[in-house]
Amino acid sequence: MARKPRKETPEVLAKKKEMMKVVGKNLKRLRLQKEITQEEMADILGIKASTVSRIERGEIMLSLSHIARLCVKYGLDFVYFFRRDYSHLEADQRTGVLLGNISPELQKQFEQGLKNGDELLLQKLLQEMEKVLRFFLLQAKINARSQEIKFLKEENGGVE
Repeated sequence: MARKPRKETPEVLAKKKEMMKVVGKNLKRLRLQKEITQEEMADILGIKASTVSRIERGEIMLSLSHIARLCVKYGLDFVYFFRRDYSHLEADQRTGVLLGNISPELQKQFEQGLKNGDELLLQKLLQEMEKVLRFFLLQAKINARSQEIKFLKEENGGVE
């Protein structure tokens, strides 16, 4: 007996829409970085150029098999397509987004080291900041994977 698909809540629909936009922006960013046209991307994926356009606009979702194909072709991590883009922020704002995940004490020491030109202190602080940022990136990967799993479960009607 076929299972009746569940009606999606407005929250789930909003998340799907948000995810489609993020994936679409990242597909477009990849395409522009590789300096290829929508037609060339369509050939790589085996779809129509108009479909690439709709994906980039966030109207439809890029399939997981297409994401996997692009990851293999360009040596990308799967999470690449689910990352939010901070490029619209100024450089100091992007730094602020990253530094927002570092303790105020470490931020202050870093700023003092920059001001005083203390290379040894800066090197030590940068190593500490790298640890924090690696943790932050790992956390982002875990969150993206979790969102991917939720999305797949929702697509399969909640079946695991």
